[in-house]
Amino acid sequence: MISLSRLCKYLTQDIQWSQMNGSDNYGKPTYSTAVTIKGRKLGKQKLVKDLEGREIVSDTTVIVVEGVSTGDLIDGREVLAVEDVVTYAGLTPYREVML
Repeated sequence: MISLSRLCKYLTQDIQWSQMNGSDNYGKPTYSTAVTIKGRKLGKQKLVKDLEGREIVSDTTVIVVEGVSTGDLIDGREVLAVEDVVTYAGLTPYREVML
């Protein structure tokens, strides 16, 4: 497994991240102001399940260190699924975020 210090050398792309922080009176999600984080976007298709259990094809994977969650926005697109990458020591050095 790649070390965090080596991984961070490859996380060079600016990513706009907005955290979901609730919902409005109509049930639509609301988001925080976008912040810029570093990451790496990969054009990679993967079949994932959304929060309601539906299978959806993700066409972009973003590798980030921050605590991005399902439902957040990355570059204006909803996060469909998040996979924490866990080391043998039980640490989570990065996440794979599917859009």
